[in-house]
Amino acid sequence: MKKKAKEQAPVQEPEKKGWFGRKKDPSLAPVYVRFGAMIIDLFILSILYGVTVFAVTGNYKDLLGRFGASVGNPTYDLLIATGILALYFIIVPFVWRGRTVGKKILNIRIAKYPDGKLDFQTIIIRFVGNIGLNIALLGIPAIANIYLVWLRKDKRAIHDLIAKTKVVYDKK
Repeated sequence: MKKKAKEQAPVQEPEKKGWFGRKKDPSLAPVYVRFGAMIIDLFILSILYGVTVFAVTGNYKDLLGRFGASVGNPTYDLLIATGILALYFIIVPFVWRGRTVGKKILNIRIAKYPDGKLDFQTIIIRFVGNIGLNIALLGIPAIANIYLVWLRKDKRAIHDLIAKTKVVYDKK
């Protein structure tokens, strides 16, 4: 008599768990990737600021020494910097569907939480929430955001919670 071979159940992969035994969502961008995108974006913003100050003043040294660049009036400097930030963090993500240059290089994007459909109003709320809180609270939210993205299961920072957004890996 032939013995029937026992059917083996398919082997299941163990769940990926993050800090404190929580289930990881592989679509969410971790803090180090978001930080890398921010560093790239800040470098690009510094170049844009230097070019803008050069265009206003005609001083070519502002292109090379953009961290010391100034039009000579702190109020105008603040207005120029705020305008560049607004254009970069509102218009660019709207045109590129949730991506800045840094996010595009690192293959991540901003998405509406939970469904992923990003609109212009959400991008504005996210920008104002981020910049407004950081100005009002002297940069403390920027530090808190690092810990929030690192420790929260949904990887959302303060401005993500305000605007109901998340940062996810881009599907290609």
